[in-house]
Amino acid sequence: MAVRVGNMKAMSVNGVQMYTISSQQRSVATWLNPKKQRALRKDKEYQQRVELLEDLRFETATSKIKVTPDGEYIIASGA
Repeated sequence: MAVRVGNMKAMSVNGVQMYTISSQQRSVATWLNPKKQRALRKDKEYQQRVELLEDLRFETATSKIKVTPDGEYIIASGA
């Protein structure tokens, strides 16, 4: 069962807590006017931008962090 922890969605599988820390879809800046938003959705450079995660913290410890081969996901585990 998925629950919300702050802004993150959390799920427990076999006693292992898993968190979703970002959305599956990249969003366009809401403060832009609609015409500019539509233009950015088609902009190849904008679609390939890098988004940084700030303040990624863990309550106890993280002993292993892996990035998927496609670079889309980060998997962190620990005590």
